[in-house]
Amino acid sequence: MILNDLLLLQAPIPIAALDQDLKFQGFSEAWHNQFRTDRSTKGSRIAEVFPDMPEELFLDLSYCREGLERSNDRIFYRHADGKIAWYSWKMSPLAADGPMPGGILLVLEDITDQMRDRDLFEKMERVARIGTWEVDMVKNQIFWSPNLRALHEVPPDYEPVMEEVIKFYKEGASKDLVLKVLDENVRTGEPWDIEVQLITAKGREIWVRGIGEVDMHNGKCIRIRGTMQDIDKRKKARLEFKKVSERLNIAKEGAEIGIWDFDVVGQEVAWDERMHDIFGIEAKKFESIFAAWQAALHPDDREWVRERMGRDLQSAGKFQMDYRIVRPDGETRWIHDEGNIVRDPDGKPLQVIGAAWDVTRQKMAEEEMKKLLNTTVSQNESLLNFAHIVSHNLRSHATNLSMITQFLLEDRIAESERKNALQMLAGAANGLNDSITHLNEVVQVQTGNQEAHRPVNLFAAAHKAETELAALLQAEGVRLDVDIDMGLEVMGIPAYLDSLFLNMITNGMKYRDPEKESFIRIGATVENGRCRMDFTDNGLGIDLQRHGAKLFGMYKTFHKHKDSRGIGLFITKNQVEAMGGKITVSSQPGAGTTFSVILNTTDNT
Repeated sequence: MILNDLLLLQAPIPIAALDQDLKFQGFSEAWHNQFRTDRSTKGSRIAEVFPDMPEELFLDLSYCREGLERSNDRIFYRHADGKIAWYSWKMSPLAADGPMPGGILLVLEDITDQMRDRDLFEKMERVARIGTWEVDMVKNQIFWSPNLRALHEVPPDYEPVMEEVIKFYKEGASKDLVLKVLDENVRTGEPWDIEVQLITAKGREIWVRGIGEVDMHNGKCIRIRGTMQDIDKRKKARLEFKKVSERLNIAKEGAEIGIWDFDVVGQEVAWDERMHDIFGIEAKKFESIFAAWQAALHPDDREWVRERMGRDLQSAGKFQMDYRIVRPDGETRWIHDEGNIVRDPDGKPLQVIGAAWDVTRQKMAEEEMKKLLNTTVSQNESLLNFAHIVSHNLRSHATNLSMITQFLLEDRIAESERKNALQMLAGAANGLNDSITHLNEVVQVQTGNQEAHRPVNLFAAAHKAETELAALLQAEGVRLDVDIDMGLEVMGIPAYLDSLFLNMITNGMKYRDPEKESFIRIGATVENGRCRMDFTDNGLGIDLQRHGAKLFGMYKTFHKHKDSRGIGLFITKNQVEAMGGKITVSSQPGAGTTFSVILNTTDNT
């Protein structure tokens, strides 16, 4: 009895010995660990220790007292406190003439955790449309999981047999492949992974992925088991892509078009050879994932392309966009991309099939066209200004001269009137000379556009203007501060840069505030290959709300200054734009003005 007690205690499973009155005679350590019973339980009835157990357990115990073996692989039970549990048991009667008095040997297990894991696994199978199967080659028995029955669209109680199972596969390539795999792999023991078509019990054709493995014993197959997954939507999308690719292959060979395929679910990307040529990435160095394509995008385009594609995947049927890439050799190229989005019946994106090609030359041509258009617009504006001078100013002066000349030719005018008329004649002649000078300046700007741009040292240009205007600066009492790096160069036309500095400095002196200690500051900074020059003064300032729109127009003045002609800023703007630059202004009345000029440096040509 001591030996038997010791064997019972060391049993690796939760097992207990009960007498005919269903009182505990002993139990294993595993029983204690699972049900937390202590040694004082010995001699107590099982119903007293476990009053809240399934009725089926006590019913089977009563049968076992009469000499019948009983078992149950799983029973679902909800305890009085609401706790849900699963139990399994097996019980056998003990002979009265054995080493122990007649009673029952009970193996009882709480399998709640196992059942939860199994339930979770079955849910995962349903979501992934995966079914499991097993064939016992010794007993010639087949097991199908509920999900596999659902995939074949057979009743839940359907019992498969080998002869019928093979009939589910579509005649032709699919059935031939299954028979070939079974024949070869059952002999060799090798696993397999295939994609075939089957016809369900309801007559639907679907694509499935079959994965199987073989258990061998002494060189003989004793069991086959595996999984089957419904891949119909994905497979058909891939086949459709293959058809599209074949159609496009003929067209793309001459057009240098690359074809690509993006698996939205798996985040996998497939490129043809042309795509690798366009992106400059060798096939063996390209990771076929979405992130690898994103990494090739230009850093400035990466975020907006990602957001755009995300929006299109949510709602659009197709997309097209132009973006930049940076090839491994550092070259930046423009790519035009178009794709069709394949969706499942619920509207969720499954796949994107598209084409891409290099449009760098086209983009460069568009940029040249924009520059040409801007030049044309500028030339048209200059033509209008030219026409304005000719038709308005010159005509006005000519009419005035004609009238004064006629007056002087009269015989009856007094000497005092003659002298006055001569003064008027001199004034009209000076006005005509000014208009001709302005006309010449406009023409000079336009002819200067044809001059080649070359590096010009900004510090030297500023110093030259300061030297030329030194006497005038001293006479007007204006301080000039220059903060420009001595080595800074921009691409421009030297004569235009000389004119720029002279106009900006004289403009600051002309409109100084007599109530202030006047200054003009010139500074220059460089960022991303562009130089910005700021000409700042503390003069009278400009009301930009009133005059901003016409600030750089010809003959536009904003202060009552005797030397204001409205030509300087017009000429300056035209000269800056002729050098590929831009001029802007910020100002407030009484608070001074800052003119900002942006030009290309020698590093951005």
